[in-house]
Amino acid sequence: MGGAGGFNLLERVLIVLYRGLNLLLAVMLLTLFAMLFAQVLFRYVFSVPLYWVEESVLYLMVYITMLGCASAYRRYLHPQLVVIYGRLKPPGLFAYELALRVPVFILMAVFAGYGYQYAVSNEWMHTSALEISFFWPFFGVPLGAGVTLFALLLDTVDIIVFGRSWLMNINVPEMGDD
Repeated sequence: MGGAGGFNLLERVLIVLYRGLNLLLAVMLLTLFAMLFAQVLFRYVFSVPLYWVEESVLYLMVYITMLGCASAYRRYLHPQLVVIYGRLKPPGLFAYELALRVPVFILMAVFAGYGYQYAVSNEWMHTSALEISFFWPFFGVPLGAGVTLFALLLDTVDIIVFGRSWLMNINVPEMGDD
């Protein structure tokens, strides 16, 4: 049941997923900041604006937003009825959590399905500055939704099979920094 450090296989996969996701988000935010700083520097100091920066930052923000959705779910930062949540003990808490996941699953499945269809249907067009297929900017939506769905699916199985939730931090050993 429990693996190294007391975590089962599902929880270890989620830990690796979220560590990688948070590292990727940090790199993306640093890249975004560096590009914006370079744009300001080149535009106002050297009077040579970088034509590709605004478009790159816009598309990078789509990826950061959608992947950040999955990261926010791990930190339990999405809206919830705290009054109800705080009064429940683990059996009722699990039922409440599973019920709340249904609309999230549906929404993320719609985002993943329609987002991918939209990305594929627009792959023939190219962006003006970067001259890349519009598939890549639009792919951020189904990618973020897919990562969120994958994490929710693993944690839902963890609740049902093991009676613990890594995302909710219920009946799970302390991990320290994640």
